[in-house]
Amino acid sequence: MVITRCAACVCFLLAHAGAAHAQAAGQLWANVIVNWLASDNAVLRVDVEPKTQAFVRAAGRTFMTLEVTPHVEFTLAPWADLVGELSLQRTTTSDHADSVSTNPRVGVELHILSRILRRSARGGADREKLPRRRLAVSSLLRLERQNTFFDADTPTKSSWRFRDRFDLAYPLNRRKTTDDGAVYVTEDNELFFPLERERGDPLVDQVRVRAGLGYRANFAWRFEALYVWTGTRNAGTGKLAVDSHAFDFRIRREF
Repeated sequence: MVITRCAACVCFLLAHAGAAHAQAAGQLWANVIVNWLASDNAVLRVDVEPKTQAFVRAAGRTFMTLEVTPHVEFTLAPWADLVGELSLQRTTTSDHADSVSTNPRVGVELHILSRILRRSARGGADREKLPRRRLAVSSLLRLERQNTFFDADTPTKSSWRFRDRFDLAYPLNRRKTTDDGAVYVTEDNELFFPLERERGDPLVDQVRVRAGLGYRANFAWRFEALYVWTGTRNAGTGKLAVDSHAFDFRIRREF
C-alpha cells in the first residue's frame, strides 16, 4: 500500500514534469543539512539551501536564492517534537527586484507511528530516535511569519500563514530507514494556508508535493534526490495551476 502510494506520486510528478516545463520555469535546488543531536531531547540543525531558475524561456525572469535556516527542536514525547526555526533568504533577480526575507516559524512535528527514545545516551548515533516500524510517518505543523524587504522602492511585505506537511518514508532493502545502507522512497505533501485572507481568497493558496529516493550510507551521511511540484491556487477561479517544478538534491550530515 505504501509503496503503491509513493510510486503513484512519483509517476504523477514525472508525468507533470513535461507539462510544467511548458507552463512554468524549472528550478534546481540543493540542500546541505548539518544536524547535531545535542542531548537526548534537543536537536540543533542548520539547513543551507541555494536555488536557481535553471530552465526558462527566452526573455523570461530568472533568479538565484540562498536560504539559511537555523532550526531547533525539543522532544516532548516519543510521538511529538516542538520545533522552532528562522529562515534567512537573499534573492537576486534578472529584473532587479532583489529582496531579503526573514521568516520565523514555530510548530510541532507529530510522529504518528511513534519512535524509540534512548535516554542517557553518550552522544552521536546513540541519541538517534529510531522509528518503531518499517514505515515512518510524520506531520509537521508550523505557523510562519513572512517578511520580505526589497532593495528598490517597493514596500515591505509581511503576512502570516499556516503550513501543514505530511511525510512518508519507506525502506526498500532494509528493515528501517535508519539502518545503514538503506535505500528508501520518500514523499511529502504540504498545504499553505494564508491567515490574512480577503473575501474570495482561497483557503489553501499553495500546494507542494515532493517525492524521490534516499540513501543512508551510515549514521553520519544521508543523500536524497527529489522532484518537487508546486502549485498555486488562483484567487479568481479557484483553480490550481503549476507555479514551478524543481529537482532537489540533498546531503545530510549528522553529529
